[in-house]
Amino acid sequence: MENTIKGILGGAWFGIIGSPFLAIVACSTGIELGMRSSLVFAVCIGAIIGGGIGYLEDLEIKKKRVIAKENERKAKLNARFLTWQKNLLDHFGAITKKVYTCSGDFSTADMYAPIWELEKVQTEERHRYEKAFSEALTNHINELRRFIDNNISRPGYYGVRLVLNALKCLREAYKGEERFNKAVDILTELCENIDKQTYCINYQQYGDCTLKVTEDGYQIKERLCELEKKLVSIGISISNAGDFYEYLSSDLPNWTNYAAEVMWCRACEKPFDREKFDTAGVLFGCYINKHIINGSKVIYTTVLKVQADGKDKVVFIEGVHVERILALVYANNLVGGKSLVNQQKKLILEWVDNAIFLKNEQGAFLLASGLAWMGFFELERDVLRRLFEKKVSFEMEYQDRLNFLECGGSTNIKIYDIEKMDGFLFDSSSIEWNVDAFDLFFRKLEMAHKNLEYSLAIAKWTKTLPLSSGQRISQEQIEYAFAELVKDFDGEVVMKKEDARALNLVNVHYKDSYIFNFRSERNRCVSMLFSSEKYGRNLNLTIITMFTPEKGIEIAQLKKYALAIKDNIYVQSFKESILQVIDEVTKERQVIYDEGGIQGKVIS
Repeated sequence: MENTIKGILGGAWFGIIGSPFLAIVACSTGIELGMRSSLVFAVCIGAIIGGGIGYLEDLEIKKKRVIAKENERKAKLNARFLTWQKNLLDHFGAITKKVYTCSGDFSTADMYAPIWELEKVQTEERHRYEKAFSEALTNHINELRRFIDNNISRPGYYGVRLVLNALKCLREAYKGEERFNKAVDILTELCENIDKQTYCINYQQYGDCTLKVTEDGYQIKERLCELEKKLVSIGISISNAGDFYEYLSSDLPNWTNYAAEVMWCRACEKPFDREKFDTAGVLFGCYINKHIINGSKVIYTTVLKVQADGKDKVVFIEGVHVERILALVYANNLVGGKSLVNQQKKLILEWVDNAIFLKNEQGAFLLASGLAWMGFFELERDVLRRLFEKKVSFEMEYQDRLNFLECGGSTNIKIYDIEKMDGFLFDSSSIEWNVDAFDLFFRKLEMAHKNLEYSLAIAKWTKTLPLSSGQRISQEQIEYAFAELVKDFDGEVVMKKEDARALNLVNVHYKDSYIFNFRSERNRCVSMLFSSEKYGRNLNLTIITMFTPEKGIEIAQLKKYALAIKDNIYVQSFKESILQVIDEVTKERQVIYDEGGIQGKVIS
C-alpha cells in the first residue's frame, strides 16, 4: 500500500510538472485546454499511472513477503522434523550400540519409551513423520533380524548374549509382541547353560571327577545315534525359526550338553577318529567358545569375516572350553598313553595362556584338576607353574597342591564323601603317601571344614597260603581264635566283624573282614583289617594296617597320630599274633611268610 501511495503522489507531481507541455500538445492538435484544466488532467493521469505502478510494486512485495513467510514456516517445520528425526535415529543407534556392547543383564523396559513418545508427535506434516518413523523402525527391525539370523546358529560365548539382547529389542520394537516370548525364554536358558564350568565331566573335588560316558551300562554307539539326531533336530528348528522365532526348539538350551556328550563319546570310541572328534568339538564350541580380535570380544561371524579378509596382523584367540582340552587329553591317553599325552604339553600351556588372557583362570585350575584325576601329575604341575608365573591369584588349596608337586609328590589326594555308605570304609591310596602327602591331605580337610569319617590305609601285607586237597577252613574257628586272642590284650584291642570297602577302588571289597581297633594311648587311632578268602587250593590272606580317626581330636593331632603308625612296633607285633592264630587254625605245616614277613614261622 505504501508504494501505491508513493506512486500516486509521484505521478501527481510529475503531472503538475508536465501540465504546460500537455497544454501545448493539446493546442497543437487543435484542442483548446486551459492551464487549469491541463493541470488537473495531468495530475490525474500522473496519479493513475504512478498509483498503478506503486500498486504493482506493493503486490510484488506482498507476494515476496508471503513466499518468504511460507519459506520461513517450511524451514521451521523442516528444522523441527530434522531434529525429531535425529533424535529418533540417535535413540535407535543407542539401542543398537547397547545390543552390541552389553552382556549379562539386559533390560529393554525403558529403552524404547523415548521412541514411542516421538511417534506421538502431533504436526501438520503427520504423513511425513509417519513415513520417516516407519522407515526408521523398519530399518531398525531389519538390522536386528540380520544380526539374529546370521548368528543364532553359532555365535560363540559373547555373541549368544548379543543375539538374546537383539531378540529382546525385536520384541520391544513390535511393542511387546507375545509371540517372541518363547524364543526369548529359550535363549535366556541357553545363556544360563553356557556359563556352566563343565557338562559331561563332573568334578567332586580337586582331582576327583566322574565321567558320564564311562559309567556302567553306558552304550556309546546307541547314545551317539540318539544325540546326533537331537542336534540335527535343533539345527532344523533354527533354520525354520519363523518371523517371530517361535519355532525354535525348546531343546536348544541343551545343545552344549548334547555336543559335550558326543565329544566325549568320540574321545572314548574305539578306534579313535580324530576328524569326528574335532567335528564334535566344533559343535560343542558353537555357543561357548570365546573369540577375541585385538583384545576385543567379538561374535562368530565377525571372526569369520576377519579370517576371510586375510588380515595377517589381526590377533585372534579362540577360547576353547576346558572340557574340550580334557577330552583330547583323555582320548590321547586311551590311544597312546602318557607318551602321547606329553606331546600335547605345548598345546596345553598355550591354552592356559589364552585362558589367562580371557580372564578364565577358573577354567585353567579345572584343567589342572582334570590332569590330576587322569594321573598326569607332571603336566598338572606345569599348568599350576604357568598360572603362578603369570601372577594368577592362588587359593590355598592350589598353592598347597603346587608345593606338594614341586616337592616330588606324584599322587592324587582326595577327600571322600561317605554319606549313605555302610561298612568299614578306607582309602587304600594313602599307602603310597609320604609326609608331604599326609600334610596336604589334612590341610585340605581343615580348609574344607570337614571331619574325617573313614580310615586311611598305612601298610598292606598279603600272602597266598597253599592248602591240601579238600582242606576246608572254618570262619567260625578263625573268629573264635581271634576272640581268644584279644583277651590277651586286656581290653587294649577290641574286634568286630564287618564288611570293608576301599573308597578309591571299585572292586576292592572284603566281606566279613575282622577289624581290630587299638584303644591305648600308645596305639591311638590304629586299627588293623584281616581278611581271608579260599580260592581253589589257596587261602589268600590280607592284613591292612589303618589309621582310623577318633572323634573330638583336632586335625593337627590326627596328622601326628597317622604319621606315627608306620614306626609303631606294636603294629608289627600284633600282625605276628594274627598270623600265629592262622597257623594254629590251619594245622598244616606250610611256610606262610616270605622274606618280608616274620622269619622262621611255620604252620605246625
